[in-house]
Amino acid sequence: MTMVSSATKSATNLAAIAFEDDIKRLTKDFSGREWVFRDIDDWLNKKGNRFFLLTGGPGVGKSAIAARLIQIRHNIITAYHFCRGGDVETVRPGRILRSLAAQLAEKLPDYREALANSIKPELLQVGVKIDIKSVVNSKIVGVYIEKLNPSDPEDELDILIRAPLVELQKRYIERQQEPPQLAVILIDSLDEAVTTTGDKNIVSLLAKLYKSDLPDWVRFILTSLTIHLGNECIFSKGVKANENS
Repeated sequence: MTMVSSATKSATNLAAIAFEDDIKRLTKDFSGREWVFRDIDDWLNKKGNRFFLLTGGPGVGKSAIAARLIQIRHNIITAYHFCRGGDVETVRPGRILRSLAAQLAEKLPDYREALANSIKPELLQVGVKIDIKSVVNSKIVGVYIEKLNPSDPEDELDILIRAPLVELQKRYIERQQEPPQLAVILIDSLDEAVTTTGDKNIVSLLAKLYKSDLPDWVRFILTSLTIHLGNECIFSKGVKANENS
């Protein structure tokens, strides 16, 4: 069952959805599929393709592969999410974005500060308020977002994902710091989000990032049933899982 920490249930706070139990269940007795991991590693070692899409029919093990990948590539999987049919919290675009942002804040140094400093003034004027909850050793360790309109997922995408990551890259350059080698965001079962949340779903939002100014060390691994997602053109690298592989 998908759970959210009781300390971070607020709809306007950044809270990661916990999928640890799902990962344990999906990877129990997992074996094989080494060719998929080799393909993913080959893709990660090359520049140019921001998205990797793994597709396949029901029951071929896409979610298990995603869960196993989180276990064996935890050093580069910076944030992850599993869309679940019948669980509104896991398919709603805004909730997905907030969960991913919470994980990015935990894994990427200075992400919280970049988030707090990258809000566009015009967005602040329409009611987005960021409170810095605490500062320790000159580092922001808590960010609370008030009145972020959940009806506009495109604004949330910009506020929570694109703008902070772009700001973070600028900070690395200004400080002459090396950026992360890779920061991979993994999202499983896109088809569940497409079929239950209408036109503004997580796939249509990802399409907004296709030609964005995100740093090239930010990459996405995605899984889906073999269906028409509506934005296949953004997935310039993809493989298909099957029952016999």
